[in-house]
Amino acid sequence: VALAISDIGSRLADTVNTSYRSAKDPEIRNLLESHLFLLHSQSYLGQIRMRVHLAILSGGFRHEEFAEFALVKGKFENNIERYYKIAADQARSAYDRRIMNPAILQARQMMDTAFSSPAAVSGMNTDLWRVNMTTYLNALKEMQDISTAATRELSSQKLSAVDRSLIISAVILIVVVLILTWLPVYTIRTIASSISLIKNVADRIAKGDLNLTVPVQSKDEIGELAPAVQAA
Repeated sequence: VALAISDIGSRLADTVNTSYRSAKDPEIRNLLESHLFLLHSQSYLGQIRMRVHLAILSGGFRHEEFAEFALVKGKFENNIERYYKIAADQARSAYDRRIMNPAILQARQMMDTAFSSPAAVSGMNTDLWRVNMTTYLNALKEMQDISTAATRELSSQKLSAVDRSLIISAVILIVVVLILTWLPVYTIRTIASSISLIKNVADRIAKGDLNLTVPVQSKDEIGELAPAVQAA
């Protein structure tokens, strides 16, 4: 059972690791990385519980069992230390509160004793070891739940910010499109109106009416044409 749980923990860690590598936002990456260290820590702690439990039942470590226990213990402590260094202040405070649980303090003491005095394992109480280590594992699971909730909340906030940004960009785009659509129509209408006025003046001049002014004030080519027509 312990090996199966460890395997599940490893699979979850692989999934989180994949998400961590694909995440681009630094805050989300930090949360995922700390969560990854928690998952590894819980997996290694589960292995420690199993190995020491078997050693207690066997009256001590056999063959290479102590070396394997020491290796896993080192990995556990390395991951939990790295988690603590990068965890947010709120997460560290939650971890500190849980780690002061008497059962967890005793579990850590028993682990250190098994490491420093391997022969002392034979005198440990199996039930006490199991209960204390289970409490420790449950505490890490609670920290994972806190980490998951924090990641979801931050992701939701980031998504909302992106949504707002997209809405603002969409509004700006619509306004720009409307301006670009309306501006040519306005320009064409203005030019057509000016040309129509000049044509009317030219027609009246052709009929002999010379006391006319061309009411075109634009400063473009049409505006330059109006005085010429009037002078003619």
